[in-house]
Amino acid sequence: MRFAASVNVPVPKSSFVDNPANNSIKLEELTYPVVLKPSKSWIKLDQKWLRRTVRYADDLVSARKILDTDPAFQSHPFMIQERVEGQGKGIFALYNQGKAVAFFAHRRLREKPPSGWCQRSF
Repeated sequence: MRFAASVNVPVPKSSFVDNPANNSIKLEELTYPVVLKPSKSWIKLDQKWLRRTVRYADDLVSARKILDTDPAFQSHPFMIQERVEGQGKGIFALYNQGKAVAFFAHRRLREKPPSGWCQRSF
């Protein structure tokens, strides 16, 4: 996301927290709803592996609750982005030694879950 933004590729408004102990994001200044994305999908906590997922906050209160209770956002880097609604689309390119070999684009016909968003657990 940082690289894409640096080369003027449009990306959702994003804030990065590289060190949660020094989190300087002012949650009250964000436009809600937001998406909270952990840097790791699995974290080790008390000798157990926990699966972590993207979380959604509709307002300041729910964002604070996620950050205060989910270990994925307390000890690992994460990103907070504005929530953008729309169709899922993608484009892929295959290069061989810097030369384009093939391109592929898709539009998602089905989402899981159908809303495109994970259920909230807060």
